[in-house]
Amino acid sequence: MGTETTSFCDDSHIASVVNFFLNLYKMQLEAPESAPYKIVPVKSQTNSPDYIYELYVERDEKWNSRRMTIATIGEGSGSKSK
Repeated sequence: MGTETTSFCDDSHIASVVNFFLNLYKMQLEAPESAPYKIVPVKSQTNSPDYIYELYVERDEKWNSRRMTIATIGEGSGSKSK
């Protein structure tokens, strides 16, 4: 598969966050910046406003994946702070 070129999100702020974590994941894998990747939106099992993505990066002819969720800070964290 090639490098993802289609838009996976209409919100540029969310897209920026996903791309940041994609680049971080590539660094963790020690994959080159030019490594092929895919970003796949995942439908939530609930009606939560969270954004869930599967990040795929190819390294050494193997696809590695990581799932990430973007949610409102503090949302559902169980924090008692007010």
